[in-house]
Amino acid sequence: MSVSVGRGFVLLLLLLASLSPLVQVSEAVGGTISQDEVWSGAVVLDSDVSVNSGVTLTISAGTDVKVPDDYTIRVTGNIVIEGTSASPVTIWSNRTAVGGTSVSGVWGGITVLGGGSVTASHVSVSRARGAFDVYGSGTLDDVTVYDSFVGLRLWGSATITDFACERIDFTCLEVRGSASADGVSTRDAGLGVDHIGSLDLTDLTVTDSGLGIQYADGSSGSTQVVNLTNLQTGLVVRGATSVSASQVRGSGLGLLVDAVSTSGFTLSDANVSDIEVLLLGTDVLDLTFSAITVSSAPSGGSTTSPWAVDVRNEGSFRLQDSNLSGFSGGIRLTGSGSHILDGVDLDLSGAFIDASGTGSLLVENGTWVTSGDGFGHLSSLTSEWGQLSMSGGTAVESGLEITGGQHSFTTVEVARQYQSADQQSVGMDVLWADITANGLTLSGWNTGVDCGQDCSITGDSLTAGQGGVNGGSGMLVDGGEVTLAGLATLDSDVGVELVDGDLHVETWGAANHGSTTLQVDDEGSAIIRLFPAGSSVGLFDAMGGGSLLWGSSGTARIAVSISEEFTESTVEVTDLTTNPQSGMQVLAHGFSEVSDSMGEVSLPLLQSGSTVVAHDAVSGAGASAVLTPPGGTLQLPLLPTSGDWTVPAGVDAILSNGAYSLPGNLTIETTASLSLLNASLSLSGIGMFTVQGTGQLFGDAGSLSGGTATLNSAEPFGGSGLGLTISTPVSYTCSTPRAWHGVHFTAGLSISADCGVIIENGGATGTIIVGEDGWLELRSALTVRVLDWGLPVQGASVATEGSTQATDSAGEATFSVTARNVTSEGENVRGIVTVSIFHGAHNQLRSWDTSSSTSLDVMMSTVTGGMTTGWLRLEKAFSPYYLDDNLTITRDTTMSLLAQVSLTVASDRGITVKGVLESDRAAITGTDWNGISTAGGEALVTLEQGTLAGAPLTAGPDAAVVVISGMILDGAMLQANSVGEPVSVSVTDSLLHQHDGCVQTNGAAVSLTLYQVTLQDCGQFAAMFTTSNIELSDSVLGAGNDVGLWLRGVSGNVSGLDRRQWT
Repeated sequence: MSVSVGRGFVLLLLLLASLSPLVQVSEAVGGTISQDEVWSGAVVLDSDVSVNSGVTLTISAGTDVKVPDDYTIRVTGNIVIEGTSASPVTIWSNRTAVGGTSVSGVWGGITVLGGGSVTASHVSVSRARGAFDVYGSGTLDDVTVYDSFVGLRLWGSATITDFACERIDFTCLEVRGSASADGVSTRDAGLGVDHIGSLDLTDLTVTDSGLGIQYADGSSGSTQVVNLTNLQTGLVVRGATSVSASQVRGSGLGLLVDAVSTSGFTLSDANVSDIEVLLLGTDVLDLTFSAITVSSAPSGGSTTSPWAVDVRNEGSFRLQDSNLSGFSGGIRLTGSGSHILDGVDLDLSGAFIDASGTGSLLVENGTWVTSGDGFGHLSSLTSEWGQLSMSGGTAVESGLEITGGQHSFTTVEVARQYQSADQQSVGMDVLWADITANGLTLSGWNTGVDCGQDCSITGDSLTAGQGGVNGGSGMLVDGGEVTLAGLATLDSDVGVELVDGDLHVETWGAANHGSTTLQVDDEGSAIIRLFPAGSSVGLFDAMGGGSLLWGSSGTARIAVSISEEFTESTVEVTDLTTNPQSGMQVLAHGFSEVSDSMGEVSLPLLQSGSTVVAHDAVSGAGASAVLTPPGGTLQLPLLPTSGDWTVPAGVDAILSNGAYSLPGNLTIETTASLSLLNASLSLSGIGMFTVQGTGQLFGDAGSLSGGTATLNSAEPFGGSGLGLTISTPVSYTCSTPRAWHGVHFTAGLSISADCGVIIENGGATGTIIVGEDGWLELRSALTVRVLDWGLPVQGASVATEGSTQATDSAGEATFSVTARNVTSEGENVRGIVTVSIFHGAHNQLRSWDTSSSTSLDVMMSTVTGGMTTGWLRLEKAFSPYYLDDNLTITRDTTMSLLAQVSLTVASDRGITVKGVLESDRAAITGTDWNGISTAGGEALVTLEQGTLAGAPLTAGPDAAVVVISGMILDGAMLQANSVGEPVSVSVTDSLLHQHDGCVQTNGAAVSLTLYQVTLQDCGQFAAMFTTSNIELSDSVLGAGNDVGLWLRGVSGNVSGLDRRQWT
């Protein structure tokens, strides 16, 4: 070899060496890697490994990396793991953990710091605390993690493909930064995916684990193609997110979605079987589910919630195009938000719905079927229902029970299977609620509709039939009002049973009634334009001691104490010059027609005379007159656009629904009247208002302003409802006392000498001048109605201003007092007075400002003690409630206190829970009462966002579960004790105070969790824990505690305790 050739060869070797990794190892490694290095073969760490910035550590295919001690691989530069499907890389540890039992978390894993990167393919990592902690960037493909605390914790960014975990103590994949992932699977983990940052994830499989995926406040991205099997909870959503989840499949879940304070999250295209609960939502703000198909676990329910969907919604919740089957309960909704159920089908073994609160509910397009005994409850909220069918079998006893609120039903069927022996089922039970029926059908019920106290039913059409043959009725009215354009009743013993209330129907179609079509009791009143003659097989079509106005196209058999038959009559509407007026609305007895081109309408009139009112919706002008068959003419006096307006004798003119002005004078002649109905009329500044003889200006929400008035007729003004307001200065002269009703003067009122005026249910706020020996007396009326569970209480005692009355059969007591008396020498004003109401052992106080008349409804509802036999619901509409005897909530029964309910328990009385007690934003109070205790081994007590005051809550010694959230326990010690049965108590976000000892536990089987709890003013000790398992975190030990925590033989943890206020 020549010298030149030899030198060139050496230079080539040096060049090749510079292009290759500087170090290759296949033995023990450790320390700092400051130049590129390749691991291959069998590698054993003998210390921590650090890869410097700018340096790359490459682990070749087939490499086996053993970590014998608690070491960590830290990467500031780059790590490249080059496994292949044929020759994967294995990183594992044979270290024995402290204590020698756990196989997880025995070494530190691979940490990629900011600025560093990891590229890994076909690699398995086991027994790490965090297999990968990535603060920089990463690309991971076909990576598997075993027996570790965490699989991948990502703070930076990464692209992930086919990432798998098995036997993970905490989380398989935690994304705090941003990532896209295709193919993530985990088995036997605490949590599959913790989605905290931005993550677009496709193809997630979680099996035999605690939680599937958790979305944190602020998270964004999407999750699609999800398979969940045998999990406690599938999806957990917290706070505001921008996340959509879709194509979810699975089975064997306790809870599919757990959502708290959630907004911006959507779930679509889910098909999951064998689950206990679809959705448990708390303080939801914006949540949408669509195309959801779920079926219940074989048990048909859950200890978490008996409802497939249980949501407290304070914003918007939508469930659409979905099918829920096999659950013991359907959908429970509460809160102030908007709930939408569109295209939801239910097939259940229990109730369809329980909706309460102050929000709104829209239900459209669905088929609901149950084999249970009831359809559900609507309480207080506003709801709209359309294109829906609800049906049940012979086990159904109650359809929809509606208490309070406004509810509209359009093309809705509420049906049960007909059973001839049925004597108690009710299709729709309405109390204190307003119903609009436009195509509402009830079939198969003993009683189709029960319209009870303060019920109102209006609408175009309602049908009730195919049931009630055994002493039932299509409709029962007892304390309510029903006004329908169309009513159909079929087959029942009685078509409509009118016990107490009003029935107004334009067209009634009926057939096959056993006893009678209409039963009108003494307190009932019915007006039927077209009554169905011959519709009963009994002696009479209508009978009873009430009153009936009716018309019919046939020969009706009527045996009602007060009755009169209508005759369809022709009424002509003209102006004062007899020109026909078309397009006028004309009313008689509550029936309305519009005049044709000839100015004519047909209306039912009575031989005794009927008041007919005509109204021009365009001009606001109208008139009324008393007409008899075969009819008559109504002349409309039109408001002039110039000059004076005189309402002539015998004409009853009307202005309605608008603001009107008159340029000249206004004169109402004797026997004439002008009514201002929701209307105002203003005169010019120089206009004069005159009333002659028996003429009158009348108002209901009407007002007169401008001009002046000098009057001397007996009763120039009158008002009803919202009354008549006079803002025109008035001078009035009389020689004998006069009485006016419903008139409110806001301008000056001058009363002549020797003239006395009484104004009842009115007022005067302007300047009042009274001549010598003259006077003005303003009288106000008070009506107090006392109710128990919404029903009138007869014999309650009401007292005010030295007068005491007992309530009548309507629950009412009425008082009239002089609120103000004005003479030429001065005035006396009564002002605000106290009203005392007594019912049994209870009393309430109210204030009455006597300057105006008013009506008070005083609810004083009594809860019967003893043993519960079914679902005991305390509704907001009937609050407050009083419990005067001991009450036991028996096994398999529930007592629910809905939002804004107050329950007062008598002294030396208490509540024992063997079933379920639930309270949501309610108050349970009392003085020297015995408190709430659990017994029987299956008790569940849930108290949320309310108050418990004056007595202890005791859990145990039998097995029990108590959940307290957002509560104030005021003078109410929390006690838990057990001698072996498991007693679980959880308290979060609550205040416990004002008792000598706030929390006390005793027993190894007691498990107590306190999170974000404040203990203050607890006297002798804040908490005494004895031989119990305690988890106390992020809580406040406040002032007023002699001893903070008294711990005796306990296990568990105490952390994050703020004791700065404790001294």
